[in-house]
Amino acid sequence: MKKQILMVLCITALGAVTASAQQPWEEADLGITLDGTFAGKYMWRGFDVYYNDDPAFQPSINFDIFDSGFSFNVWGSTALDNRDDHEELDEVDYTLAYGFTLFPDDPYAMEVSLNFIYYAYPQLHGTSGDVLELGGGISMPNLFPIGESAIVPSYYGAWLHEADEDEEIGPLGGGYHKIALGYDWLVPALIAEQETQAISFTADIHYTDGYFDLDADFTHSTVGVSTSFEYKGFAVSPAVNYQFTFDDDDENAINDEDEFWATLSVSYSFNLF
Repeated sequence: MKKQILMVLCITALGAVTASAQQPWEEADLGITLDGTFAGKYMWRGFDVYYNDDPAFQPSINFDIFDSGFSFNVWGSTALDNRDDHEELDEVDYTLAYGFTLFPDDPYAMEVSLNFIYYAYPQLHGTSGDVLELGGGISMPNLFPIGESAIVPSYYGAWLHEADEDEEIGPLGGGYHKIALGYDWLVPALIAEQETQAISFTADIHYTDGYFDLDADFTHSTVGVSTSFEYKGFAVSPAVNYQFTFDDDDENAINDEDEFWATLSVSYSFNLF
């Protein structure tokens, strides 16, 4: 498994260097986004990760690699309450991603993404509990135009596996699938310097196939609304979400209740070179 991880990292890095080298350096920027998110609870694919509805602080840094389509992201999460109960769930995720668009001017335009994610839990011994994910997604932003915007259908699928094959902790191997719809309602910006402002609506349904020893089934659905206030590279983005948990009275359900939570993100984006 370690050789496989190294191979993925090498192929991705080589692709990023090759793609960026094809562009004049003076025309390509290294984009950086710093973000700090306060979450009323840490919800991840149906799970209430801190299981006591405890809030979390989730910082991240994202690198857009010279307009090549490649990006690298480091994201973390730590509980703000009951630290002694959740210390082992402190998390740092590393994501290598590549995105591109097919038929960009066509009604059937497709935005495609591929990613490799390493979920690390530093407070656990060694790599026990660490998780690998290989995934990919597709969205069609021009398929259903409505007014100045469009209803955007999307799909994301992934395969998860424990990072250390000698450990019986982690997802035990399994698939994950999400089908979603999104719509941006464009409204007059409240900040004069902001060109456009959108109130974003999302709805999705999730299917799991064995990871974390879950039964193969549809597990939950979520709806959400968010927006962003932007000023000179800074952005403040509030969001509210609601989860409908399926079979929440089943002991093997992904959650034992429906969930409501809110988040507030503060970010700053800039370019180097």
